[in-house]
Amino acid sequence: MIETILIAVRDDDAAIIDEFVEISLAFAARGADVVLLYVSSPEAYEAFTLDSAPDVAATDDPQIGIELAQRNDVCQRIAERLAANGVDVEIQGRVSETQSSAVISVAEDAAIDHLVIGGQNRSPTGKAVFGDDSQRVLLNAACPVTFVRHQ
Repeated sequence: MIETILIAVRDDDAAIIDEFVEISLAFAARGADVVLLYVSSPEAYEAFTLDSAPDVAATDDPQIGIELAQRNDVCQRIAERLAANGVDVEIQGRVSETQSSAVISVAEDAAIDHLVIGGQNRSPTGKAVFGDDSQRVLLNAACPVTFVRHQ
């Protein structure tokens, strides 16, 4: 039985919010908890801490990662649509250089039963040159992963 799903949200996932909501509602209808995870870059973290709390800039305060996630437009829109359908959502945030390592770490630490990620088609050369976080999650996650392709 799937008890908890994790939706890994990126800034460029606005085009697939409908798919994320639909998948979340299907799992929630079977009793699964829904967690949204937004991974901020270290640069976004530093900019936020310098603007809002200069004394925290040198620390890795996990609450700031959560605050950044709660301010993310895509996370907000998904959470609002799920709440409108009676689904409680937990929003998590992390700060990391790579989304894939943060997603895999959170999924393992929280004993996530199913991951949902979005991504784009890339050629083999594009993956080699630019990397591909979605592919890393697909290959390294310890649980099943649903991949939602950007159109």
